[in-house]
Amino acid sequence: MEDSDNCTTELFLTSDGSIEFGDTDGPTWDDVAGNWHVEPGTDDFTMVIFRRYGTGRSGTDMGEFEYEIGRVYRGEMTMVGEAVAITGIIHSQPDEFSTEDRQIGYFNMIDGAFPFSFIDVVVAVSLVGVLLLCIESNSVDRAFS
Repeated sequence: MEDSDNCTTELFLTSDGSIEFGDTDGPTWDDVAGNWHVEPGTDDFTMVIFRRYGTGRSGTDMGEFEYEIGRVYRGEMTMVGEAVAITGIIHSQPDEFSTEDRQIGYFNMIDGAFPFSFIDVVVAVSLVGVLLLCIESNSVDRAFS
């Protein structure tokens, strides 16, 4: 994804803090892993996702290669009617080329399994077992205009 592209990915937040990944309309990854956390007593949500992609073609000067992209999603949980919603900023994961915290886009997550009863889950601030749709955008300008 580049510039102002959007994509939607199904996420299932598990009780051990890991994430199960469902369908996406964005770029298809070779491997993906992530974890999530809500600071106790707050609505502060953090999610970290690493995606590995393979590209290139054998027999060319570049050949085949893989690369990994890490993203940190920081946001705030709210209720939209009876559904859980999370909105926040996407940050690039620091790497060997840059250690600065760069805001590279924004995200919205909303409960995709509604009308499941989420009130108890939100009160417990666990979000365990909640199927969420994560909508990502790489356009920081649009997020703050």
